[in-house]
Amino acid sequence: QAEEKSSTVVEKASSAAQSVKESVQEAGHQMQAKGQAAVDAVKNATGINK
Repeated sequence: QAEEKSSTVVEKASSAAQSVKESVQEAGHQMQAKGQAAVDAVKNATGINK
């Protein structure tokens, strides 16, 4: 029974770690997109993009 409990705990921890990893990746993608938008805005404002 103790072994069963520990494997459940490990599964839950693993699942939580996976969720955190996905959240961090999503945040990274959003920051990357915002950064690119800022670069494009500067290029447009300065006429570099033409």
